[in-house]
Amino acid sequence: MREERTSEEERRDVDAIRLLGALVDQARVEGGHADVAGVTVVPSTVTAEEAGMVFNTPRYNAAMEALLEVGALRRDEAANALFADAGGEPERDWAIEITSEGLDLLGRTGA
Repeated sequence: MREERTSEEERRDVDAIRLLGALVDQARVEGGHADVAGVTVVPSTVTAEEAGMVFNTPRYNAAMEALLEVGALRRDEAANALFADAGGEPERDWAIEITSEGLDLLGRTGA
């Protein structure tokens, strides 16, 4: 049982790093930013696919939660409030900010 848990945790960690890399790439492409620390992005199905996942599935959500837990990403509450005020049905974690901690983590993993 412990081996399965470790295997699931390892997959989640690998997924999280791949998702973080895809989100950083998205921020660079969309905003033309070289330094994306503090940049807000809205994750997309394309970004999830680039990370090897399907958007808003348990696997994707686990990777997103892992990144939020370690501080690699932060929910952008101001942007999320704007989306909510627009009256649309937002996706889970629809506006997130890439943190300097996230960029450090990406650098440490060599991704």
